[in-house]
Amino acid sequence: MEQANEFLGKARLRSFQKEIADIQDGAIVLTAPTGSGKTVTLLTDVSRMVSVGFYPNNELLLSQIAGLHNFITSYLGMKSIESPLLDYAIKPEEMMNTSYAPYNLYSGDCVEIFGRRVKRLWILGLSGRIIKRFGEGGKLDTLKETVERLVRLEDAYGVVVATPDTYFLLSLYAYRDFCAVSRLISTILSMPPNVDVKYIDDVLRMGGLAPREKLTEIISVFIPIKNATIFIDEYHLYDLYDIYSFKVLLYLLKEVHAWDGRLIFSSATPNIKLAKIIADEADLQLKELNAIERVREKGDMDALVRGEIELTFFGVDTERKSRIGKAYGASEKAIDLLRERKFEKFIESYKGGIGRGMIILEKVSHADVFAEGLYRIYGVKPVCLFSTAPSTFPTMVSESARDEGGLLIVGTGARIGQGVEFRNITFGIVARAIAYDYLQSLSRIGRRYPGRSTILTPVDISQMDKLRKEIDTMMTYGDLVRWIEETKVFLHSKVEEPGVYKNFVSIRECLLKLLGISLFYRHTGTWTDEIRKVSDIARNLELCVLSPPDEIYGITMFRSTGPEVKFYRDKDDGVERSDNLGTIIRNYVVDIDANGKLVLVKSGRSELLVKCGERGLNMLKRMGQNRLKPVLVSWSFLQDVLKCEIVDSHKLDTAGFEGQLFMVVDTNDSEIAEFLAATGRGLRVDTGMEKKTLVLIFV
Repeated sequence: MEQANEFLGKARLRSFQKEIADIQDGAIVLTAPTGSGKTVTLLTDVSRMVSVGFYPNNELLLSQIAGLHNFITSYLGMKSIESPLLDYAIKPEEMMNTSYAPYNLYSGDCVEIFGRRVKRLWILGLSGRIIKRFGEGGKLDTLKETVERLVRLEDAYGVVVATPDTYFLLSLYAYRDFCAVSRLISTILSMPPNVDVKYIDDVLRMGGLAPREKLTEIISVFIPIKNATIFIDEYHLYDLYDIYSFKVLLYLLKEVHAWDGRLIFSSATPNIKLAKIIADEADLQLKELNAIERVREKGDMDALVRGEIELTFFGVDTERKSRIGKAYGASEKAIDLLRERKFEKFIESYKGGIGRGMIILEKVSHADVFAEGLYRIYGVKPVCLFSTAPSTFPTMVSESARDEGGLLIVGTGARIGQGVEFRNITFGIVARAIAYDYLQSLSRIGRRYPGRSTILTPVDISQMDKLRKEIDTMMTYGDLVRWIEETKVFLHSKVEEPGVYKNFVSIRECLLKLLGISLFYRHTGTWTDEIRKVSDIARNLELCVLSPPDEIYGITMFRSTGPEVKFYRDKDDGVERSDNLGTIIRNYVVDIDANGKLVLVKSGRSELLVKCGERGLNMLKRMGQNRLKPVLVSWSFLQDVLKCEIVDSHKLDTAGFEGQLFMVVDTNDSEIAEFLAATGRGLRVDTGMEKKTLVLIFV
């Protein structure tokens, strides 16, 4: 890529990195290819003491921790003093049951970062998986010990890398006290519309939510008071629910924690619309920095980000009507090509210890069938990065195989199609549904080295000649980006949410804002100017929640993933696994065994219907038809009061449904209801009618 005449340590900055460093305020939408050094942005803040990076999943988070460590030790010349977080990042399975502090600490001889001399630098990792318990103490004790270590460091530059989930709960002051927070939410929802500060104060005192100095001390370090760079990576992945969670987070950081820093949105594919929704919450003006056109396919290794890429297109002859269906057909085409032995040349090079490839498909079940096919046809057991992988197949990339030697990875775009560091991948098969997903996945292949990619496109074979005339088989990365963005071959947006669901998401935003400023007062004893607006916020809480008070905490979670269920890969598999229900039912035909556990029968799609008694069914119908005031119900309310259950051959064990909320919606459209169930976003209710329009959407 284009390089600047400025260095960060021994690393010569790329031009976009220098431009980012020169922008000291506002919101920036940074578009640059994978491997170009976007994460180094966390080290380019001239005047702040802390920068915060958000990553959408643990795999990407751990990859970035390792990448930052390598940059700090190799280019900044700092020595690693303590690195327990790095040990976990590169060996998570070995460290699973080991006590460790979630940080790395580095020291050097006053490294200069844009004119500022830094003696020490630390990286702190925050996610539900990273933070472990020490001995008898809980996770808060782990964080408190970490804080006590970090606050003693003088002249230190701090980098917090986190999944937004844990950070979100910390900013709410809701971390690890879910039942008490849940009761407070229940009280807030029952408040009259005209409330004042004294009313809120009385509610907090009567609610039994005791101030916790431990949490307050932790947050004083983790939450960037006054200023910091906030870096949101792969922001295009977040859906409507997540985007509104980010809105709440930015509101709390700005209005409650007095944050006033830079906000950077980072991705290999631009989505200005999503970035603007979040930036508007913090009243920040958006600036665009597009570095795609600066990519070079030839040059020295420091300048090179992409190697030349050779594209091979296969059309998909499918009779499916919907574009999503056609895209799934493209993903299934990869399995057909495998059976037709179209990839033998690569398989032989892999067996010889030199082939490095990645197969990125749309669905977990497609990856599952492809991996089994590799073993059955060629005797190859690939690394399977998906939850239903055969127990005899590797599920982690060893550190020795991460950079060199033969490597073959099979997975879904959700796990391996986003930013994770696997070097020297020279062969790939990509079949995705949405345009920016294609681009993200393609960027995994040919990084720094020439690559060959097989692209499976959701168009009929009869259209392939026309398609090939639009592009050359060899193109620049910039050409590829433009073609994918402009062509009608790919989907360009996700399906719109039902209007009543959008209404609920907006109401939830108001509820969490009110919760955040209330908990801030309770824990610090400090009123903010914003809390005097509680009456205005409370007027927007037109929401009905039917649940025991202790089970409403699910609404505070950053994402909406659905309840967790236990399952077996097949009836003879003795390994009990777990995943969210939505992922399972949209990928597999399932059965329920005598113990209430799910058993995967075959690749496909299931529909588990919720069945209720007549009284419960009539109540759900009335709830679902309320368009003005959304209705949420907990599973315990559905099960104990409305006598609902999920039954197939046996009754499903719903122990993992505790704290799960559902939004009751009558879509009045069986196709929309079927879509919500088919994509694993909710469960349809068995109404006894052929067209089932009543849905319980996961919250």
